Amino acid sequence: MTNDENQELKRDKEILSHIQHRYDEEERRFQSVDTKISSMIGVLAVIFTIQASLFINILSNSKPDICLIVLFIFSLALYLISIYYFIKSHYFKKFSATPKPSFLMEEGAKKESEHTIVKDMIALYSDCINDNEKLIENKTNIAKKGFSFLIYGGCLSFIFLLCFLLELFV
Repeated sequence: MTNDENQELKRDKEILSHIQHRYDEEERRFQSVDTKISSMIGVLAVIFTIQASLFINILSNSKPDICLIVLFIFSLALYLISIYYFIKSHYFKKFSATPKPSFLMEEGAKKESEHTIVKDMIALYSDCINDNEKLIENKTNIAKKGFSFLIYGGCLSFIFLLCFLLELFV
């Protein structure tokens, strides 16, 4: 190997190291997003259960206005839609792992130069990182819709409570 080839190999190994670090960061980001989504599914299930239980008791113990019933039903529906989006984003495709053992075995069987293998690894990691970035972006976009419906449901629940309290005291 010439000095220029050694320098190029050294540079490519450094690039590969940075790309591997970026891949690890994307994997942590994916796990973080998944953990947050899982938590939101649990929180929403608890909110939905509590609201349904309490509000059914409230509504059955009084003669509520039709407007209150509509607010109640819509708030629960918005929570269900929110749960749907969170579940959809949680089960939205799996993170791409690289390098796969089959790829490594193929590279070893080819008896390619170290420099060729490093370049192939750079391309492999780059493609995988791009795919995973798109995956995470799709997950977060779907989860954002879930958060929007959660906020709308919370607002309707709050309006329901205000209207119910006004009806009680007026």
